[in-house]
Amino acid sequence: METLRWMYQVYPTYRNTLGVLGFSITVETWATKFSSEPVEAKIEDFLWSFGERLAALSEDAFNTQVAALIKPRECEDAHLWEEVDHSWFKVVTQKYLFSRLHKEIPDAEGHDADQ
Repeated sequence: METLRWMYQVYPTYRNTLGVLGFSITVETWATKFSSEPVEAKIEDFLWSFGERLAALSEDAFNTQVAALIKPRECEDAHLWEEVDHSWFKVVTQKYLFSRLHKEIPDAEGHDADQ
């Protein structure tokens, strides 16, 4: 596997948009130093290989990944600052879903590998 960290940085994010689970990838590169074509080619290569790896997952392996996604959302905030941090993020991003734990867990549990 080729690594070109000096060329770009990648930030993955889990997304739940109206009950549709997905992920987004933010790629940052130096526009003045590098052409976007090699970066775009790397992104396309990754998406194809990710799709193949996802399709090759057994049902048990997929369910393990779903459980890993759900587990942190089942934990209540242990400290007041954690609750404030989560709530303030919702205000700043204008995503006023304060019952996140009760909403996201059933969304994640209701998906299978074919979706």
